[in-house]
Amino acid sequence: MCENNSFGIGAFAYYRRIVEEIIDELLNSISELVEPQDKEKYKTALIEIKNTRVTQNKINLVKDLLPTSLRPDGNNPLCILHNALSEGIHSQTDELCLEKAIKIRNILYFLIGNIDSLKNSRNSFTNSMRALLDKKNKII
Repeated sequence: MCENNSFGIGAFAYYRRIVEEIIDELLNSISELVEPQDKEKYKTALIEIKNTRVTQNKINLVKDLLPTSLRPDGNNPLCILHNALSEGIHSQTDELCLEKAIKIRNILYFLIGNIDSLKNSRNSFTNSMRALLDKKNKII
């Protein structure tokens, strides 16, 4: 709504609030996608995340543990997203925030969409493999 009505800072505040409200759920969802060698570190970070309310601190705890599938070209969308929103709200013009709002929205869509897609693909793959292995074992 803010974006559609040309309220750039309002759009940034809205997007930042979304990030802050979904960050715990998002980070929990990512735990299924973390590389096997990082799972224990990520699990420890998730425990620490529950003890802080500050979104930036939560992001800092897991920023180096995000799977490569969620870091295109090595860029961490969580860090970039939160930093851009904070900078926009605190020091950029309404016009500049409005110009960047669509990019913020695209990053949010990418992050949420890819997490969901990767989890669904992984579940489908696992179920298919189990089904094939079960049939093979029944034949033998």
